[in-house]
Amino acid sequence: MRRAGFVLAVAMLFAGCARVYVAPAIDLRPHEVIGIIQFKTNAKGDLGQFVTQKFIESVTEDQPDIKLVELGDEHTALEDVGLTHLGPDAYSALGDKYHLNTIFTGDLEVTQASPSCMFGPGYASVEAKVNARLTARLVKTGTGATLWSNSARDE
Repeated sequence: MRRAGFVLAVAMLFAGCARVYVAPAIDLRPHEVIGIIQFKTNAKGDLGQFVTQKFIESVTEDQPDIKLVELGDEHTALEDVGLTHLGPDAYSALGDKYHLNTIFTGDLEVTQASPSCMFGPGYASVEAKVNARLTARLVKTGTGATLWSNSARDE
């Protein structure tokens, strides 16, 4: 059984970088075509879109036989099926509409940004250190049941 491994980058915040590493043991080949809803985040900007893209790159690099259908952010995905809450009914409707058996979702929580500056002769450096927690889930569309979940934290 081939193990799925992927690197999820949290991104540059100011001039610093933080990375989150997650190595789940799941073979995605039986799922063939999987939907993905853009990961939600409490961070400003398009960090959720960035982390989702890194997730997609890592998953498809590790398991090139699978196909991912990007469903947009949660609001867009729900609007596509005329619902307002992401639950079993929404997963089922999205599965029916896009012919999916499973959907990836995720949340990125960023807390405690602490900026720091360093100055010296001929240089200046500004960075921010953050605490970040990423949780990802693979949900069965027919039932809304979670088939796989994993989280990683970087401080």
